[in-house]
Amino acid sequence: MTSLQIEIGPKDTLPLILAQRAAATPDRSFVEEVDGASYTYQQFHHLVKKWAQVYRSLGVAEGDRVAIFMPPAINTAASWLGLSWLKAIEVPINTNYLGDMLHYIISDSGAKVLLIDDRYLDRLTDVADRLPNLESVIVMSARAELPRLKPTLIDGDRLLTTSTGIEDVEAPKPWNLAGILYTGGTTGPSKGVMIPWGYYMNSIQTLNYLGPDDAFYAPFPMFHGTGKVPFLAMVAFGGRVVIREQFRTQDFWRDVDNHKCTISILLPAMAKWVLALPPSDDDKKHSLKYVTMISDIDAFRKRFNVIVNTHFGMTEAGVPLGRNNVTDNFTSCGKVKPGYEVRIVDDLDYEVPVGEVGELIVRTNQPWTLSQGYFGKPEKTWEAWRNGWLHTGDAMRRDAEGNHYFVDRKRDYMRRRGENISSFEVEAIVSQHPDLTGVAAIGVPSEHGEDEVKIVATRRPGSTLTPEELIRFLIPRMPRFMVPRYIEFVDVLPRTPSTQHVRKVELRVNPLNENTWDREAAGIEIPR
Repeated sequence: MTSLQIEIGPKDTLPLILAQRAAATPDRSFVEEVDGASYTYQQFHHLVKKWAQVYRSLGVAEGDRVAIFMPPAINTAASWLGLSWLKAIEVPINTNYLGDMLHYIISDSGAKVLLIDDRYLDRLTDVADRLPNLESVIVMSARAELPRLKPTLIDGDRLLTTSTGIEDVEAPKPWNLAGILYTGGTTGPSKGVMIPWGYYMNSIQTLNYLGPDDAFYAPFPMFHGTGKVPFLAMVAFGGRVVIREQFRTQDFWRDVDNHKCTISILLPAMAKWVLALPPSDDDKKHSLKYVTMISDIDAFRKRFNVIVNTHFGMTEAGVPLGRNNVTDNFTSCGKVKPGYEVRIVDDLDYEVPVGEVGELIVRTNQPWTLSQGYFGKPEKTWEAWRNGWLHTGDAMRRDAEGNHYFVDRKRDYMRRRGENISSFEVEAIVSQHPDLTGVAAIGVPSEHGEDEVKIVATRRPGSTLTPEELIRFLIPRMPRFMVPRYIEFVDVLPRTPSTQHVRKVELRVNPLNENTWDREAAGIEIPR
């Protein structure tokens, strides 16, 4: 075995493997920011240990939750892994959140410490007085003078500078919780999915074709699982991670070539934007070898001469379906991956015949490789994990060769540019407008793939509220990705006779009718 090869045992976790690589290949490059710093394995591991000491100095201990409200950066990744050595639990927060949604995540998770970038501090100030359990806030890139606030604000850069790191700690085990990841609620507020370290290690098993010469291009937010995969994979297989804070189409190929990246993930909108670039004689002259994507596979593969892998996953389940080196049948989500069992069942959990549509349910054959339920919501956990299987809420069918095909979303949520959006949360914010008496949020298929958000609403008698006025009301109250593109005012919303629930199936029949207003056509831009 060479120094680049590390044997990974069934009970090993990412922090332990990182420590082993820091010892075996201390000077080997591990992580780079496209326009900034770069760290070797040893330097990054030391930074992780410094973060562990910072957290311990603030009283963080095993089982404590720490919220991280940070942009993608080397420090963000190190702060996440620093928690692992204390067996504390990361609660990553979507950096688009503000107002009630930001308050909900911090409050629901019971986080006692928050790590935040200074650029988001004003959003915290708006909700801080409603967070009695939050004890300390670590502010990175802090302004010259931090405002007075309860909880206490602490200059994170100073803490990190004086930290020497800790050694008297053990790496987490597969059964230790790594994080609580909040996913868009379907019938209520977002739920915190409890992720053990074994889940993270299981998620990269099918990337074992990678090695120490690979570099993972990662222009992804780190509050999503997608943003964690590059770190998990490159630590496991000895390569490099290349971070860009935000995906930019015009920088994609330049970044890939400047940093000799060999693998990346493209969400549907990203793939369409890259394909929309003008054709060039250099389209096949680049370092990229592998791309994981789920749309436009054939066009992308042929134009850019890359190996395409496709996967189906969700926060609760990991990635149970997939296919590597896709050359045909690319409308499929793939076949069952090693370590997983899946079924397609009816409403009573009985398996349906091949070719018929049912709900995809999942389980694994190794312990601690699925999520462990919803934090603080045992009844929701039971509902999703009924009969020993995780119910995905996704309608699928399977052919005789074992290929799985996505049919529809059984649950009532939308997905826009990689973000799961809860219709419940959209409706709760839109309903705050005093002129509205009823609100329904639905997804409309986007020309970029995934969904655009549409609001169908009723107004109070005599109201002259316009769609543009409603959009102006919503922009400061919700994340950018959640702001509706389409609005339609109606006299009455269709409802069920008994429960009076809105019949959204009727609203989806002709979503872009003549009465539908389009924000993009109106030229209204959402500030970043």
